[in-house]
Order: sequence, then structure tokens, then C-alpha cells
Amino acid sequence: NQIGKWKMDARFSRKELIRRVEAIASQHDKIFLHNWDAEKFILEHISGLPNKTLVYCDPPYYKKASRLYLNSYSEEDHSRIAKIIQTRIKHKWMVSYDKSVEILREYPNRKSFIYSLRYNASRRYEGQEICIFSDDICLPSYSKLACIGERVKRARPARELLDEMIS
Repeated sequence: NQIGKWKMDARFSRKELIRRVEAIASQHDKIFLHNWDAEKFILEHISGLPNKTLVYCDPPYYKKASRLYLNSYSEEDHSRIAKIIQTRIKHKWMVSYDKSVEILREYPNRKSFIYSLRYNASRRYEGQEICIFSDDICLPSYSKLACIGERVKRARPARELLDEMIS
């Protein structure tokens, strides 16, 4: 009924939402939903996926989580899931997070880059996010996404990004 304060098109145009829904619908026979805890999903399900699977992990934000989600992670939860992602996922994986020193510390040797992203939920603003990758991912030299563009070419170990942030 769209009775909430924010309508579906608060972040994306209607045409873009329609395009995305149609793209997802075209793959419906390959999509499976599980309402599991992330740790359980990684430990009990991912190993059974095909070798060519890319595992995308999108944990709750680190800094603003308590304002955005009903359930957020503690520092210990973020640390634990980082260890599980890096040690238990044998497939290629990527993680996205809000930009934070604490998260970069959890993935010090992993390829990563920081990029700016415009948000349009309750108000328009620009934030920064981190993408972190498993060692076996070969990143493209080009992206059609303007927010990533040149950043993907300059991915480097998270510890180098961390050094820049704290210096």
C-alpha cells in the first residue's frame, strides 16, 4: 500500500526500479532466498554452491547501524563475521561496508577501494563506502558505474587505505 513515510521510488526512479525488477524476474529460476543468520548461511550453505559463485556480503553498516536497522552488529559481531568471510568462504567473495577505520583493520591485506555514493532516502547526501575483495578476484580495469569508475583501477590492500585515513 506504500503507507510508510518513504515510497519505493525514494532512492531510485520508477523506470530504474522497473528495469531492476524485470532483470531479477528474468533470473527467477536461479534465485533462492534464505532468512538465515549470515554466519549460519556462510558455514552451512555457501560451500555447496557452484565453484563459479561470487559471494557478496553486505553486513550492516558499522557506524550508523543502530539508526538504520532494527538489529545491528556489535564490534565483536563485525570482527567475527570478517574472520568467517576470510577463512571459511572458499569461493570468490566481496564485501561492502560504510567507510570506517575499524572495518579496514579487519581486512588489512585484502584488495579494497573507497568510493563515494549519493544517498536519497530521508535526505540527499554523499557518503563513502568500502569494497573489499578476496585475493582470487581479478578486478576489471573499467566500470560503467560512475561512482566506482577510476577507483576500481586503484584497488589496493586495506592497510594502505587505513594508513591514508589515519595520517
